[in-house]
Amino acid sequence: MKVIDDNTKELFWWNRNYYFIGTILIVIINITLFGAAGNVWEHSIGKNESDWGAILNFDNLIRQFLNSFSHTNWQHVLLNMLCFFVVGLYLERKKGTINLLLLVAAMAFFTSTAVGANHLRVYWHGFSGVNFGFYAYVIIDYCFMLRKETRNDFDLISGAIIIALIYFAMCFKGGTSTVSFTWYPYDLMHNKGHYSSFFAGAVFGTTTQIVKIISKKETKQLKNTTEQS
Repeated sequence: MKVIDDNTKELFWWNRNYYFIGTILIVIINITLFGAAGNVWEHSIGKNESDWGAILNFDNLIRQFLNSFSHTNWQHVLLNMLCFFVVGLYLERKKGTINLLLLVAAMAFFTSTAVGANHLRVYWHGFSGVNFGFYAYVIIDYCFMLRKETRNDFDLISGAIIIALIYFAMCFKGGTSTVSFTWYPYDLMHNKGHYSSFFAGAVFGTTTQIVKIISKKETKQLKNTTEQS
């Protein structure tokens, strides 16, 4: 079913969409962590806050990762999970459940490293860094999907809808206690953590697509060489 899996990919166990269980699992984990332990559960793991100091050590990296799953209040966690749910469903259909979970882990490290280096400190709350990394990743993925060999009507329409929703999410103006919207991407432009993550997601997405194209080209050339011989 093209609604469950992108019909432009050859299906394997590692790129199948197992009925969006990956997206649902991430949402449940974040809500459960906040519901069970509030906004202080990660205080017991490592040092609460430290200067980044351009030092990539284990304590800083694990702190970066864990803080993506910590939230300030119910509005914070629910808004972040709503945004992730929409983008997660889209990506899980295209990339598969296992690949989505790997992307979440990679983006949590990748974007938080960019945020930490930009803020020059390690400690903050929220999944929005991962979300903004995914926003950029989806936009890059959509641009590369426009190529003739990978383009199809369903992905064109669904991708356009998701990008419109992403823009709407980036127009959010508020924080953890208020909700308002502007006509331009305020939440992207006025939050150092968000635009650092967005840039990191764009780099990650572009690199992934280029590697994918090169790999397919090399596979095709090898196949042609084998057939000729």
